[in-house]
Amino acid sequence: MKSSSWSVRWKSTVGIAAVTLLAGIVPSPWTALHSAEAAISVSGSTPLRVGLMVKSGSYNKTTDTVTLQGRAGLSVGFYSNGAFRSLYEASSAVQTSLDNYFIAVGEYATYNDALAKADQLDNIGLSADIYVETRAGKKVYQLVNGYYERQTQADAVLAKIRSSFGTATLKGYHRLTTGKLSGQQAAEAKANDLRAAGFDAYPLARRDGSYEVWVGNEATAAARDALKASVQSKTGMTLGNADYNPADYVIVKTGTFNGQQVPHVIICSSKEEIAFVPKGSPAVTKVYEKAGLEYRGAMLIQGYNEMPNLINYIPLDQYLYGVLPQEMSTGWPLEALKAQAVAARTYAARGNGSNKWGVADRTDDVWDQAYKGYSIEAADTTQAVNETKGQVLTKNGAMIEAVFSSNNGGWNGDAREMWGSSVDYLTAVQTPLDAYPSEREPLYYRVALPSGKVGWIRADKVSKSGKNAAGFETGTINTDGQPVRPVPDLYAPVAVSAVKGWRVVILGEEREYNTYNWQRGPYSPSDIQRMINGNQAGGYPTVGGPVYDLRVSKWGQGGRMMQITADGKAITAPSPDYYRALFDDMWSTRVTIEQQGTYTVLGANGTKSEYPSAKLKGQTLHVASASGVTSAVNGTNEEFVLVNGQGKNRVAKKNQSYVLHGFGWGHGLGMSQWGAHGMAKNGYTYDRILAHYYQGVTLTPKQ
Repeated sequence: MKSSSWSVRWKSTVGIAAVTLLAGIVPSPWTALHSAEAAISVSGSTPLRVGLMVKSGSYNKTTDTVTLQGRAGLSVGFYSNGAFRSLYEASSAVQTSLDNYFIAVGEYATYNDALAKADQLDNIGLSADIYVETRAGKKVYQLVNGYYERQTQADAVLAKIRSSFGTATLKGYHRLTTGKLSGQQAAEAKANDLRAAGFDAYPLARRDGSYEVWVGNEATAAARDALKASVQSKTGMTLGNADYNPADYVIVKTGTFNGQQVPHVIICSSKEEIAFVPKGSPAVTKVYEKAGLEYRGAMLIQGYNEMPNLINYIPLDQYLYGVLPQEMSTGWPLEALKAQAVAARTYAARGNGSNKWGVADRTDDVWDQAYKGYSIEAADTTQAVNETKGQVLTKNGAMIEAVFSSNNGGWNGDAREMWGSSVDYLTAVQTPLDAYPSEREPLYYRVALPSGKVGWIRADKVSKSGKNAAGFETGTINTDGQPVRPVPDLYAPVAVSAVKGWRVVILGEEREYNTYNWQRGPYSPSDIQRMINGNQAGGYPTVGGPVYDLRVSKWGQGGRMMQITADGKAITAPSPDYYRALFDDMWSTRVTIEQQGTYTVLGANGTKSEYPSAKLKGQTLHVASASGVTSAVNGTNEEFVLVNGQGKNRVAKKNQSYVLHGFGWGHGLGMSQWGAHGMAKNGYTYDRILAHYYQGVTLTPKQ
């Protein structure tokens, strides 16, 4: 690190529009404002703590090192009572990590040599950083792995590295100090003297603006004491032991990033958080570990749960600028965007100060609200935030839990049923305008191929050609090589490629999967067993073997699953909404289960064979002709078509199989984003949209 790179800088810190209501959408009137609710005020400048990289319980989105860069540089320092004090200025990218144990894998003469070894470290699943150390006038590139909160953790990884690299050394935070020096220049000079004598030495700044030089990176107190004797022998300096209390220190080493030397800021692992404040206009910070996205506000790093946690410290409205384009989309109707702005503001403000994630109130993904910062801001979504300035939704003098999801599938759920909540404003209401995403997707036909195989194919690849003797529509494949899939999903596996000229029977039609309607499967009995047993919460029922009968045994409002049974046994969960997780992140709970292997065969003598139980008993289904010749149903194909007396068909299989037919995407409570889109396109203003989805609440006035 060059002396010139250090510098110190101190810083001081509505009216309701009348509309024509569509059938099935009749918003309740707004509650009259009363004094307790009118008193609620939400400022756009209120700071939020949004976790961009956090570790909390089972949720972990952290890395050992975080890399930041401001467009015009970054100021590095601490906040005290809301005021920021800069201790270090950087014009380049800045790396930061925690002051813990780490492993020095090796030292190399060139950057490329160190980089090649770093790639090998990455290949065995371990993190890598490259420091630049200068000792006795010689520069070396030090490859390191870590950082580890406890020595036992580091020792376990050390053994793994040694088995692959042959040599590695445990390093740590036991250091020596010169004591307080007169200032930055004195610290730089002293550090250079110690480096010239062959020691690793680093200037250190504390929150109060004082400077020291710390020497060494020793793993034990004994190694530190040996270093002390060596320093005194070679330089005549008598150094003390570094004092970690208070923990408000910043060590700046020299790291590398994209082949360039950059500052690498080391902070205390658990007691303090350091701030990175961007300079320039716009004042934004790029986070390389977040796909290079840029964010307004300051960045905070704090050690928590043994990892560096990155928190975006940002005013509420600036946060919303980066939420709306991700939760909805630029180009959507402005009234829908404004409804989303109010819901998102309410959700964020209600949770402010909750410290839900240990060091942050909210995260940047759908655990809370999807947020991607300045990089995705757009004019119309920013306009929606500004035109609803300060507005939130309240009930009984408090902000509501303004949850929302992508698509409610035609009906909202009821929070009391789905979550066991006492919330009375999240009720089951009809949302027919959710269907818009389905309308823009291509149509698929379910077809029986000449071989007897059944699957789904794009409708525009079939030319209709009348009806057959059974009354079914028929068609001809008009394009070679078209995929036939088990469900109408572009990403489903291809069962067979159709050939131009094949004649097919059309059994049904459905739009390609989308947020309104979709299919998943087919799933075997073993698949269902794996899902239930692999995803069920601890203490809740599992199954003992493959599931041959899976059905919804209790329905809630809006046609949502309340309980399922597997082979007659109730498979309850922490809440009905948990069924989404139970079935491998199923997209909704507004789902029906198609049992393709369940049917009854009536014999000539009046006996009945129930499938799949008959199949499990060794019975095989055959078809008998008028002449008495029998043959396997549908030949070697797994599926066949059943037709009832009314001419309706269903596809059945010789072995049990399940297809989930679903509506909606998300938990289905509160505002449906696609429903809001549809309502706005049909002339509804944002206040009426909100009134429909959050029953009996108050919209506070604009600020």
